[in-house]
Parts: sequence; C-alpha cells; structure tokens
Amino acid sequence: MSYQTLAIKHRPTRFSQVIGQPVAVKTLSGMIAKQRVPPTVLISGPRSSGKTTLSRILARTINCQHPTPKGPCGQCNSCVEEHHPDIEELNASSDRGIDMVRRLSRVSRLAPKYHKRVFLIEEVHATTPQAHQAFLLTLEEPPPTCQFVLLTTDPQKLPDTVLARCSRITLQTPSVSSMTQWLIKIAAKENFKLSQDNATQLCQVSDQHPREALALLEQLICYADDGVLEGKTIDDCVTKVLGGSYNTNNAIIKAVLTGDIVSAIGYVIGVDNHVWLINSCVDMLDGLCTTKLKKERRWRNFDVGKYKTAKIVHCLKVFVKWQAKAMSFTIPAKTCLNLAIYEATL
Repeated sequence: MSYQTLAIKHRPTRFSQVIGQPVAVKTLSGMIAKQRVPPTVLISGPRSSGKTTLSRILARTINCQHPTPKGPCGQCNSCVEEHHPDIEELNASSDRGIDMVRRLSRVSRLAPKYHKRVFLIEEVHATTPQAHQAFLLTLEEPPPTCQFVLLTTDPQKLPDTVLARCSRITLQTPSVSSMTQWLIKIAAKENFKLSQDNATQLCQVSDQHPREALALLEQLICYADDGVLEGKTIDDCVTKVLGGSYNTNNAIIKAVLTGDIVSAIGYVIGVDNHVWLINSCVDMLDGLCTTKLKKERRWRNFDVGKYKTAKIVHCLKVFVKWQAKAMSFTIPAKTCLNLAIYEATL
C-alpha cells in the first residue's frame, strides 16, 4: 500500500496555496499575468521556506495552456503530465561541474513539447567557479524557448556576474500566525482537531519550517487516538511527542528573570527536546525586548513591566550565545541550556 506523507499530500500546486510568502507570490503572479517572466529567475531563502514548491508551480504555469495568475489550470494536457517532458530538475550540489553547464547549453536549444523548456537548478551556489563562468553566456543570451529558475539558500556565494543576470525573488521564514492557521486547516483535512496553542507549539518546535511542522503533525496524528490516549488529553499527547511543554519555556524565563536558578534548572530536567527549548527561550526573550521597545506592558502571559530592560537584554545575549553552541552540536544542548541559565541568573 502506497502512502504519501503530509508534506507531499498537501504540497501547494497553485500560488494562492503557498503560505507565508505574500511578496514572492504577488511578484510571480504579476509576471504571469503581464507575461513578463524574465529568462532567469533566482529564488533564494532559508531552508523549507518554499523555494522548490514555488519553482515547480512557476514551471507548470509557464507551460500551462490556460495559465492564470493563481497558477496552472490543472486540467490541460500540460498540467496532467505526471513527468513533464519540458521541466528538468537538477541539483548543483551533486552535479556541479562544467559538464553540467555544457549539457544544459545543448539541451536548452531543443524545441519544447509545450511552451518552454524549464530548468530548475537547486543549490546553484554549489557549482564550481568554472561552471559559473561557462554558464554566463547562456544566461546572457538564453534561447527564447528556454527558462532558468535558480534556487539557493546562500545567494551571497554566487558571483555578481550571475546575480546581475537574474531577476531575484527572496523568500522569508513564514510567520507563526500564518503557519498556525495553515496547520489547523491541514489537521482538519486529516480529521484531526488541533488547537491554536498546539499549532503554535508545532511552529515553535519546527523553527517555523513548514515541512518539519508537517512531519511533527504526522507523528502527533499517529500517536494520538481521536485526541485521547490512555486517558491523556491532546495537550498531553503534544507534550509527549514534542518532548517539552508549551509553557516550559515561559516558566524558565520567568525563573531566570527573577533569579530563581533552582526552579529554572528543575524545569529543564523534565524536557527531552533541549534544542527546541533553548530556541523557544531565545524567541521568548526577543519578544520581551520588542515589547519593551514598544512600551507595552503585556506580551503573551508576561507582565513585562515587572522586569528591567537591562536584565532582559542581558539574558537574551547570554541565551543567544549558548544557542549558537547548541546548534553547532559540539556541546550537548542540555548542557548549553543549563549554562545559559547559570550565566543569565548569577
């Protein structure tokens, strides 16, 4: 029996279905509506922000026989092609030499079956300097029936000569609010009730990466049974699956800000996912600093006015320092979290 993961099952097929990228979606939709798609488009952004998804939608729309600003029609001969003959996906991290560029130059001149031959090149920054130089002529004078879509997480690694020949689309990490509503809708389609708090917790644990959030949601659906498991509520299931309580980071930060080191360390002991916890603590402290700057008193369930700005900023600096060490995996995340608490509290 074949099974599709939630990430594949609910992958957007139209621009209007992409979450958290309003500027990129509007720009690409405008290119289609005004028939002004540049020969080379560079889509950059953090991992799991939707680069590949947007590039595939763009490629399908370009070759659609009845395209709309919202994306491909989904019904024409081009749209129903399972393995589209005019769309080729390459990964420059594994095929990064000058031979790939030479092959692209040859293939790009072949006549397409539909409208254009579209090449999606993942991690284009990984190509060799020689390949970049060889690629310049193709980018400078691309065949009229050819379209290049370059994807990268590190656009700064591309030479200026390549960047100057691209129309750049920059993606951002989706906001918590947009991801929360999206996760609730996905869960509803899977006949699983997900609360606002639980969806927010999934966003935080996944570091606002949609693909990872869907993987956690899938795990949660498998773990829970109609929202109840062995007498536990859905909130208990979320806590068990994610390895930490939604309110644990709040409690730790309150203890740190009041100098209660014993309580802060005590909360850490009951958590399994320490990477998520230190990331959540940094997010919490950053939110408190922003609230202070806005001269507001409350943020989430915090009475921000009770704490001094200097103390919050100091704690944020300390936690960010130890977060970097935890994410490098040179020191266990639990140790980094404990040391962050010691340094920020003492």
